[in-house]
Amino acid sequence: MARWRYFTQHALTGEVLHPALPLSDVDFGGEMNGPGAFSGTLSPRFVQANVDSLLPGRALVFAEADGFLRWGGLVWDITAEDGEYRIEAASWSSYLTARHDTHGQLKGRGPYVYADPCRIIRDVWAYAQEQPDGNLGVIVDSTASTMKVGTPAEPWNSFWYETPNLGDHLDDLVSEEGAPQYTNTCRYLTNGSVEKRLKLGYPRLGTRRTDISFKTGVNIIDAPPVQYA
Repeated sequence: MARWRYFTQHALTGEVLHPALPLSDVDFGGEMNGPGAFSGTLSPRFVQANVDSLLPGRALVFAEADGFLRWGGLVWDITAEDGEYRIEAASWSSYLTARHDTHGQLKGRGPYVYADPCRIIRDVWAYAQEQPDGNLGVIVDSTASTMKVGTPAEPWNSFWYETPNLGDHLDDLVSEEGAPQYTNTCRYLTNGSVEKRLKLGYPRLGTRRTDISFKTGVNIIDAPPVQYA
């Protein structure tokens, strides 16, 4: 049986804020082309005594099982609910929803003509993390795709006067048919630090498995119900 541990770090320095949060009712999961979500509850007494380790927007929370990281993300909200405090978090790509392009064209990286969306995604992250107190240390894969966005007549733009949300840019770049896909991951490195990564895949993340099958009585324990109308 897996032994679970939930801990928090400072989002910018990586300093461990609390090594083992006594969370209950924990629920979390990843998401394709989205940040995924994490939630859990704490007693009011613990929250009051450890408020600095749970600052929304500044604290990272991780789920670990038997020494392996299973999820990581930013704490965004703490809400009093039925005598307890509910913690809500989302993984790395949620950070972009709190950043805007105030310089225009991602500070001179655009406009883009016949550009690989993967390249623009990396530029979006580079721009977000070069802002003052904005570097979460998220790494974006070097994946390349054959898809192109922007034409000489209609370049892909990010106009400063629209102050576009960087999260919307990311959503737009992966929303088209045949666009690259992404997910958020984390893992321990050999030096004990945590790698935070945006994993890019093209034409899709993962591969189709043809070497597995499901058979009743072999690897399906219960017989599936069959309904006739």
